[in-house]
Amino acid sequence: MSKSVFVGNIPYEANEKDLIEIFSSVGKVTSFRLLEDKDSKKSKGYGFCEYENVDNALSAIRNYMLYTIYIYT
Repeated sequence: MSKSVFVGNIPYEANEKDLIEIFSSVGKVTSFRLLEDKDSKKSKGYGFCEYENVDNALSAIRNYMLYTIYIYT
C-alpha cells in the first residue's frame, strides 16, 4: 500500500513548508511535492504528501478528507 497521499485544491499561495507543517499533525511527513507549471513555475494547485508509514497516510486521508486550507499573505 502506498504511503503517498494526493492533495488537491491547494491554494496557489501555499508552499511546501506550509503544507508539511499542516500535514505533520497526523504523522511524520518525509516529503511534500507541490506540482508546478513547467513554463510559469506557478503551482498547479495539487501535490503529493509522502508519509513515513501507511498508517499515517491513512490517518491523513481520514482526517483531511474535507479539510480547507487557508493561507494568509
